[in-house]
Amino acid sequence: MSAEFDFTEERGIDKGATWIKTITWKNSGVPVIITGDVFFTIKPSPSSDEKILELSNDSTADGSIEIDATAGQIEITIDATCTEDLEFDLAYYDLKVTDDGVVTKLLRGRVSLNE
Repeated sequence: MSAEFDFTEERGIDKGATWIKTITWKNSGVPVIITGDVFFTIKPSPSSDEKILELSNDSTADGSIEIDATAGQIEITIDATCTEDLEFDLAYYDLKVTDDGVVTKLLRGRVSLNE
């Protein structure tokens, strides 16, 4: 089960600016060692298969995902050139970790784009 965090109340994404968020994954207060691939996806609705943006720790086309595996930290960066091209008012995101076929959805929620 994933946690829900609303990036609309925490200012959202500013169009034309670099967006950086760091998340620490913990279990009972102890950082979880991250050994798989991490994906951050923005989509028009929670159940949509359409992707507005997808980042992974293997791709750097529109930004990056950096992992500090032993600290359980995931840093998501969306480049300013990418945020400039985004077109939505309100969208939905999820953050997933996949490891040996097991998919763990860490976070999900809404995200706004500020002009």
